[in-house]
Parts: sequence; C-alpha cells; structure tokens
Amino acid sequence: MRHVGVITVFFLFFFSFSSSTFAQESSGLTVNPIFQEIQLSEFQTSTSAGILIKNNTDTAQTVAVSNVDFQQVDAQGNIQLSDKPLTNENFSLAKYITFTDNSITLEPKQEQLITAQITNSLELSPGTHYGAVILRFTDSNTSLDSQVVPAISSIIILKKNGGEVYQMSLQSVSGLSKIISLKVPSNIELLFSNDGNTHDTPRGVVTITGLFGRLIKKGWINEGSFIALPNNRRNISVQLATISTALPIDFIQYQITGESQSGKVAYQSQGSFIYINPIPLLILVLLVGAFIWLRKKKQNEKK
Repeated sequence: MRHVGVITVFFLFFFSFSSSTFAQESSGLTVNPIFQEIQLSEFQTSTSAGILIKNNTDTAQTVAVSNVDFQQVDAQGNIQLSDKPLTNENFSLAKYITFTDNSITLEPKQEQLITAQITNSLELSPGTHYGAVILRFTDSNTSLDSQVVPAISSIIILKKNGGEVYQMSLQSVSGLSKIISLKVPSNIELLFSNDGNTHDTPRGVVTITGLFGRLIKKGWINEGSFIALPNNRRNISVQLATISTALPIDFIQYQITGESQSGKVAYQSQGSFIYINPIPLLILVLLVGAFIWLRKKKQNEKK
C-alpha cells in the first residue's frame, strides 16, 4: 500500500479563483497549473483535471504522483496538506481522485500531461471539495513506499453543483472603540465565519464619518481577494485611508457594508464613539493646571 507519510505544509491561501494560475518550478520539475477549480454536475459520473509536468533537467527522471487533502487550520488562512484523515471529512477530495499511473518517467526536457480522474459518488456531497496532487522526482531504484516529502503540488478545487450552501457572516470587528477613543483607527480587523459548504470571498467597504456627515476615513474590504474555506473563520485586515481630519472633539460613526463574491450573502455592521484628540486635551489640562497654580501663587502672595 502506498504511503507518503504525514505531509504538512502551511501557507496563506490567497488565490483569486480562475481556471488556472502560473506554472511553478521546483528542483527541475515544472507543474502547470498550480491551482485549478473545476465543476461537477450531480448527474455526471466523473470529471477530470489535467496537469502538465515538465522535466527541466538534462537526465531522464521518474516522477512520483500522489494526492492528498488539505484544510484551513487558522483564521489567517493557512492551510495544511496531509494524507491523514481530516478533521472535517465532508470536504475531502483525495479519496475520489485516481491516476492512470502513479509513477511517470520523463526524458530530458520532456513534457507530459497527467490526468487526475475524479469519480462522482453519493458520498461526494454537494458543495466544494479540496485536494492537491503531489509530484516529485524520485530515484528509479527507490520504492514509492519510502517517500515522505513532496517537491511540488497542484491544488484542485472541485465544486459539485446541486446543493451549494452560502452562509458567510461578519462575526466581530476589532480596532474600533465603542465609547470614547483618543484616535481614529487606520486599520481594523474583521472576522468572518463561513458556515456554508463552499468557499466564498467577502468584499465591501468601511466608512468612518464625523459630525455633519463628513467622511474622515474609508477602506475597501479584502483587496487581496482572500477566501474563507467552508466551516472555517477568516480574519481580514482593512487599511483605512484618511480623507479628512477629525475635529478635536468629534462624534464618530462607522459603517461596514458588503457581500460575498458569490453575491449570495450580504453583511452589515455599524456603531459610533466619541473621539477626543489627546493633544488639545493635554494643552487644555496644562492651561488649567497653570491657571490654578498662578491663582494659588497670587493668593499666597496676598497672605
């Protein structure tokens, strides 16, 4: 039985979804695409994903081909690739992927298209499933059973139609005061929760206004197109650009509005706080203190 050990790779999952992305090269092996999203109808018996590999070395090389699942592991969007059971098997893809050959020999500079066949099943639930094809050069004298660390991967996102659930919500906002603040923030953190069965990308705008509706700051949500995988949370940092200056003492209102990239979910949050500029406040305190000191000094002189 093939065994690739525990494969754990962490990186930020930031893809702007498209049919393919740029090729990737590692140790003389080029893989294209490194990411692809494919659709599967509930009535299809199977579908496939093509991956082009190239041997860039001057000698013949054997490429080991395997597949693993991946899952998001934290709110920052890092993901983990592993051939061990996932904490949530509902989004597993690896067990539905097969290859014609798990070992391919390439001549120098040779390219070859490999096909990952994905079989539909009643166990393959509607929604999105996530997996990766792992490829690495291997010595022809080395058994595949002893290989542990992959050299390069091509991620496959499979969306099975016929029961997608989009359920993203804005869970919390960090960096905005609720009562009184000595500053108008330049950065806030938004925590989104995706409780659906497919990934989605939150988008929107944050506005901060003062008295008389003056626009003070504005920022766009998720300019990097970060996504949230299903059954996970995703933290999004929003940079706020300064449009105008707040008054020394101002009544600040903020509004967060947006929707997911799918257009299926809208979200909104708003609130207010009192802003007090600490510099005029400090000057006022010093002046009051100086006034009190001078008054006491005069009273002592009269005595």
